[in-house]
Amino acid sequence: MRAIYKKELKSYFTSAIAWVFLAFFLVLTGLFFFLYNLSGGSLNFSTVYGAIEIFFILLLIPVLTMKSMADEKHQKTDQLLYTSPISINKVVLGKYLALVTLFAMGLLIVSLYPIILQNLVRSVAEEGSTSYTVNYAVAYGSTLGFFLMGCAYIAIGVFVSSLTESQVIAAVVAFAFLFL
Repeated sequence: MRAIYKKELKSYFTSAIAWVFLAFFLVLTGLFFFLYNLSGGSLNFSTVYGAIEIFFILLLIPVLTMKSMADEKHQKTDQLLYTSPISINKVVLGKYLALVTLFAMGLLIVSLYPIILQNLVRSVAEEGSTSYTVNYAVAYGSTLGFFLMGCAYIAIGVFVSSLTESQVIAAVVAFAFLFL
């Protein structure tokens, strides 16, 4: 399982998939962080996750997971994986954990946003007399919830990708499942 995990993670970073996913995820999160928290003056960080969820469902997860199993079937390398000495469960788990690791990397960067927000609030509060604080329990609780939701969405996407040989069909069907 560890060899498949490393191979998958390396393949995501040697191609443009990981970099495009991370860039798009961070740009979306940063944009909504700016709109809701910095421009809007809200200290509730969980609204950012609620705003990016639709983009997350529509674009990021189906595109990220469409390649995982469908590409193996298309290139006929799935036969090599199935005849290898490791079980199919370990193959799927290695691919799944590589995708979850990629998603967690983006969330680790986003988890710095509440700290940044609190530092900005503290610097503004020094000028005025009122002090405000960011509720870290809500911010990191919603980050954990978003991570778990992302893990579930990735599992659905990998499952749908295992059903077909075409990456496009895998992305469209994963979008349909996630949208429902």
